[in-house]
Amino acid sequence: MTGYRALMFVVTCLLGNVVHGADLQIEPVTVDLSESSTSIWIRNHGPESIHVTAKIFSWNQVEGDELLKPTSDVGVSPPRADIAPGARQRLRVIRRDNATTQRERAFRLIIDATTNPPAAVTPRYSLPVFVESMGERPVALLAQLKTTDDGRAQLHLINPKGYRAKVVDLTYRISAVDAQVLVPDLSGYILPCSYKRWILPGKFSQYKTGHFEAVVNGVLTILNAQVVERSEPIQLACE
Repeated sequence: MTGYRALMFVVTCLLGNVVHGADLQIEPVTVDLSESSTSIWIRNHGPESIHVTAKIFSWNQVEGDELLKPTSDVGVSPPRADIAPGARQRLRVIRRDNATTQRERAFRLIIDATTNPPAAVTPRYSLPVFVESMGERPVALLAQLKTTDDGRAQLHLINPKGYRAKVVDLTYRISAVDAQVLVPDLSGYILPCSYKRWILPGKFSQYKTGHFEAVVNGVLTILNAQVVERSEPIQLACE
């Protein structure tokens, strides 16, 4: 199986400690794997049995895009289970290597849930898993603004630190009373020594008079974007 550049986010928002979707409740929704293993719980609130399958992928951001690949560094047990109505199932997330690094490492736990007979749409949940976790520490993101070939604005947020940045409610603000929420709720994670990009609505010229802001690791942060040439590469210098 090859890596693929499509991050499969859960259909509901992963901002709290519990995620609800279909008839399942999953907690916690962020896994910090500081020990050899930890647990998550899945509860079936529906009237029918639900079959779940779970897989873990390594998670990187390459040139601003999400990249998931199969991994043997972290596993999940059991990888599949049937959950009766009203019952709950424990999944253990297990670290299989003993390597230590200076940076947080990121993975994604993908959970598919099916019923019998199958529903028209199979719910898919994607939970972030962090190894060598440093938690949500303060991080100073760097912001760059470029144009696309068709004249739209493209925002790059760069994380030079060795731990993640969780970005919530990415907003463009012109004044105290004039602001546009560009990506509400969980805007995304920016992994250590990586960057993430967003194509913004409207033309490039409308982003010249204000500033961007977001809640970054729980702190409201002003992001003054540097305007750079479209062809200029992103410089990543990890601290």
